[in-house]
Amino acid sequence: MHKPPDQVAPPALGTRRTLVYCLLPLMLGMGAAYWMAFQWLVTGVMDSDPGLSVNRSSTHWLEMLALCAFVALLSIFTSRWINRVVVQPLQQLNEQAHAVIQNPAHWQPMPSPVREIVELQNSFIRLGLELQEREQQIRQTAYHDPWTGLANRAYLLLALRERIEQAREPVTVVTWSIDNFDGIQEVLGYELAQQLIKKAARKARLLCTDHIVLAKLEGPLFGALVPTSVYPTNNALERMLQSTVRIREHALAVEARAGVAHYPTHGQHAEDLLRDAEIARQFAQKARRRVIEFDQRMAARSAARVALIGELKAAIQGEQFCLHFQPKLNLRTNNINQAEVLIRWNHPERGLIAPGGFIELAEQTGLIRDITRWVLHEVYRLTPLCLRQNLKLSMNLSAVDLEDPGLLEFCKGLHSSRPEGARHITLEITESAAMKNPDQALELLTGLAELGFQIAIDDYGTGYSSLAYLRRFPVTELKIDRSLVQGADLDSDSQIILESTIQMGHTMGLVVTTEGVEHDAEFEVVRKLGVDYVQGFWLSRPMPYEEFRLKHLVGNHDQLTQPM
Repeated sequence: MHKPPDQVAPPALGTRRTLVYCLLPLMLGMGAAYWMAFQWLVTGVMDSDPGLSVNRSSTHWLEMLALCAFVALLSIFTSRWINRVVVQPLQQLNEQAHAVIQNPAHWQPMPSPVREIVELQNSFIRLGLELQEREQQIRQTAYHDPWTGLANRAYLLLALRERIEQAREPVTVVTWSIDNFDGIQEVLGYELAQQLIKKAARKARLLCTDHIVLAKLEGPLFGALVPTSVYPTNNALERMLQSTVRIREHALAVEARAGVAHYPTHGQHAEDLLRDAEIARQFAQKARRRVIEFDQRMAARSAARVALIGELKAAIQGEQFCLHFQPKLNLRTNNINQAEVLIRWNHPERGLIAPGGFIELAEQTGLIRDITRWVLHEVYRLTPLCLRQNLKLSMNLSAVDLEDPGLLEFCKGLHSSRPEGARHITLEITESAAMKNPDQALELLTGLAELGFQIAIDDYGTGYSSLAYLRRFPVTELKIDRSLVQGADLDSDSQIILESTIQMGHTMGLVVTTEGVEHDAEFEVVRKLGVDYVQGFWLSRPMPYEEFRLKHLVGNHDQLTQPM
């Protein structure tokens, strides 16, 4: 940053004193001229001798001409002096004031015998200093992350644009994120999770050399610009992706995934390169790979996802969704009196799309809220049938739904039309969704439970939360994930874990359901361990409503059950 010059010491001569010194001689000269002219006129009038009058008249005219010449010279001298001392410095001061706005280094100290002008100059110097300090603060705020001290996304893009415009050398864009950050935050809380981000940033700064630009983009997401010539031989990225960070008494194994894009191979614009690196990182997360470099096939898939967003909005407005039902076998009564409602997208061109093809995208765009309300409305339409058949239906709520401030009011509206319907509906939430914002989730779920809805913990065993902590919520059912069921018939340790989970659920007064039962051996294990309900392909795949109605809602409840 250029520093303006030091302030100029003001002279003792002020503007008013200067003007007095300058104008006083002029005023005295002009006064003397006026007085002499007046005397000449009076003398000429009173003198009666014509001859003397002519001689005196010529003498007076010479005196007047001499006096006028003196006054004119004095005026010219005075005006030039005022122009040099007052007018020109003010003009220069005005020009420099405009220049200092563009570049403070252009300021040139300008001496002046007038104190006010020097004081005005010093005011501009102070203003320049204040503007520079303010500009520095704005740049610091605009281009740096206040928590980690690293550059931010705006600065990373700025630096990338400069390197592209200058075309100094090929550059590599890397983005990476802490893959298990959400799980760590669930266990340790927000404050310690933020400390993890700060320590990860500090470690990245230590590992990277000066020619690498580091930035924190958002959340647990980081970015870097690396000269392509040194990228293959630089092992700093690998060390950052595989590291252990100590937070208080916790030693945390940081799992990170990275995406890479190269200039000019993958793009010519900064925004495109950063987007490509982000797309590659997302593919790395899904593939559970450490690092993936971008290729154009990823861009095509990403473009397809963007197109799918527009089609998803049209699907909500055009009611292109339908419901499938997966029955749950009650092992106490050996009949089917529950079913999970699963949404399908009846796409006009691609046919029937399972939830895995659009639910994640709906959650990312917020469209899941409209989809959830549509499912709730359709399930409520079936509650009269549930009353006649003594049937309970369950449906899923996402983490986005738990943060929807209008969901409770929407359910109250449905409840007012059919007050008896809520007790036949179970709302399933995953433990990770509940722990994302536990206080907000608790408030919503409590309100839904007061309306009569049953609450179930879905996919239990895939998160990091304890069942005792989840018991804070108004939970009535525990659905054990397939990961705990799979292999329990072959592995005694897995069977012990499954058994203890079932017993713990029963001890807490919960109905226990095992999901993902696919084989006879798995069914025999969970039946012996005492679960209440079984759900999975062993029993039935999800089916359209008409098929479900014919098989399970006409009194023949055991068509798909295996003999005991």
